[in-house]
Amino acid sequence: MSGIFVVQGGEPDALEALAPKLAAQMAEGGEPVNHFAVVDDVLLGCVGPDCLKQGIFPRWLEAYGLWVLLEGELHGCDFLDTFRPQHPALTTDAEVFASLYRDGTLAEVIAGMNGAYFVCLYEPTTKTLTLANDRHGMYPVYWAEGNGRFCASSRVLGAVLAGCVPGELDLGGMAQLLSIDDFVGETTLVRGVECFPQATMLTRSGARTDFRRYWWYDRIERKESVNEAEHAERLGELMIRGTKRQCGKGRSIGITLSGGLDSRCCAGAANRAGIAFDSYTFGKKGCADRVFAADVAKLYGSHHHDWDYDYERFASGYEANIRVTEGLTNYTDCHMMNHRHKLKGAADIILNGYGGDQALGGSFLRGGWMHGLDADALATTLYEWRNQHVPDAKLGDFLAGWDQVPEEEKPAARYRALMRGLGGSSSADMTLRFYLTNRTRRMIAIGTTMMRLVTESASPIFDYDLHEAIFETPAELIHEHRIHKRMMRASFPETLTVRWERTLIPAGAPEWQMIGMKAVLKACRILKSKTGWAPLIGMQAPFDLPGWFRGPLREWLHGVMHDPHDLIDPVLRQEAYLPYYNKLLTGADTTRQLGLIVALKGFSRALEQAKRGEAAFPLVPERVTGS
Repeated sequence: MSGIFVVQGGEPDALEALAPKLAAQMAEGGEPVNHFAVVDDVLLGCVGPDCLKQGIFPRWLEAYGLWVLLEGELHGCDFLDTFRPQHPALTTDAEVFASLYRDGTLAEVIAGMNGAYFVCLYEPTTKTLTLANDRHGMYPVYWAEGNGRFCASSRVLGAVLAGCVPGELDLGGMAQLLSIDDFVGETTLVRGVECFPQATMLTRSGARTDFRRYWWYDRIERKESVNEAEHAERLGELMIRGTKRQCGKGRSIGITLSGGLDSRCCAGAANRAGIAFDSYTFGKKGCADRVFAADVAKLYGSHHHDWDYDYERFASGYEANIRVTEGLTNYTDCHMMNHRHKLKGAADIILNGYGGDQALGGSFLRGGWMHGLDADALATTLYEWRNQHVPDAKLGDFLAGWDQVPEEEKPAARYRALMRGLGGSSSADMTLRFYLTNRTRRMIAIGTTMMRLVTESASPIFDYDLHEAIFETPAELIHEHRIHKRMMRASFPETLTVRWERTLIPAGAPEWQMIGMKAVLKACRILKSKTGWAPLIGMQAPFDLPGWFRGPLREWLHGVMHDPHDLIDPVLRQEAYLPYYNKLLTGADTTRQLGLIVALKGFSRALEQAKRGEAAFPLVPERVTGS
């Protein structure tokens, strides 16, 4: 689904008038599911292409006396594989949730209910609202409470349209984006609106709202040692089983392929599971992603779709792209938004490798972080590593009123606070927990949100059994893709014969060749910085954003940088960010920094519209009623 919305509080007529505005925030038009219900003082709504064939939501289940709203689905696991045969009358996931709720056992068993979902249950007789998501928060929802209303919506601006918050920009959120190109914790760009925490059940009855986290990584013990060969084989088996679970039966499957390891693992696992699939890649001509992805597709005989990057959509799709991403990602990362028209109708489910590089390949681990750092030292180290764009000391140059922001809301302090609460057996364990629960989760949330406008997204890495096995793996084996490649060698060794975007040589090459090639590529990057000449590494870049921003998209970018924005101009200082634009025009690559500014300025326009109470575009959702 593209998204859901839930509002509690207000008169029925006012709630009905709100439904088209909330639906338009997450729709493109023509979705088969575009429905809402008003029950007592509760508004429930859902919009989307229904690629999972779940049917219309919200839905009244007479047998249980419940309204149900469901994004996503449940997947096979020990609990459900036992529960379903015992309850053959339960034919849908919605009925499973409703039955467990009525039995009073949902809170006890939800930790073992494998899947990717966000579910809402409303009980009219007690006026109780219950919301819950899967362990990893694969369907992002944003919530707020205020002015006598509660709102949970797949879009941040839902809470503004619902009147829960006035729509003030959050300087702490803006600082996170500017300094680390990222968000940590549950922060958004709107003060008072937060991301719904992963592995959480919320119950709202009357004016009381209770959050309960039902699962955390402390339930998994990271092992000090394993039999590496046996563990790699087990991971491969679980990858194949997780892929099969997420694909289901009778659905068309696609895979977005790149030059990395994650997507080719999806292809190998699908092949071993007997699942036919199409594949898709986009990028500049001759880039490693397109060349190596085509080689992977050839391995498995998939119908491969290879597309030139549609750069023009950065400009023509600006408003729609921002409406979906809401400033929660660098605008230069809106790749899926720019190509969603090509994926529309292509497959019911598109498998992707989201999270694999971080969880299984240890891309955020460095040798010096593996042991010996306490929470504060590790937080400081990781923040300094990520603070690549606007230096922490210069945030005050960019943000008016920065000196008035409480210290605990500043990015470095947020890193420390979150790290202290994570737990972990070592600094490597804490690092993995930190990135999986922050950057990885939040970035995957946006990536899947973009994709779900037109299809359904699935990431096998987050199958519960596979993810637990990954998290049991000793950190030393996660480091530098060691267990990742060992798993591939055990389960789909043919994928290692294809070159890897990171090194430009086959992924299964001996380690000495890998080290030598990394040194060569590092020398090429130094050469580029000094002379502008980029042998080899030019192939690694999948896109040519600097060239397009200086060329065909220059007029659009100039307008974004210079046009007045009433809401954000008093906060974001133009004299601080315009030098990045000028550097781009004189040959420097400042596209990442400019992508942050473009995201912020675009979101401020969308926020202004929501503050005025205006719908993004005219849309008429259909009302459903209970019997």
